[in-house]
Amino acid sequence: MTAGEAVFELLTKDDQAEKSVYNMEMIDYEEELHAPMQATKYQEDMNTNWVSQELKEVRNCHGAFHYGLIPGLAYAAASAWLLKGKESWTFHNTKSDAEKTR
Repeated sequence: MTAGEAVFELLTKDDQAEKSVYNMEMIDYEEELHAPMQATKYQEDMNTNWVSQELKEVRNCHGAFHYGLIPGLAYAAASAWLLKGKESWTFHNTKSDAEKTR
């Protein structure tokens, strides 16, 4: 929803009337169109959204399994119930998710 709301707001802004989706029939496709628009509000909304808080709390759970099943389970449980994402470190993944699924 956050991405959709940010893009909708960008496309329907009053100061962007010539680029608005409501005025698409008025655009002359023969002439050069305006520069592309960027939905920068999406990142701002994500940083203040509840999703960001939940993702921060579980950021180390996947990386903890690099050390094995039992240590990974123990750390994931401690992180979820005790630390709640307040640890000052981050376990970095050695491979991207796409590489792990091959």
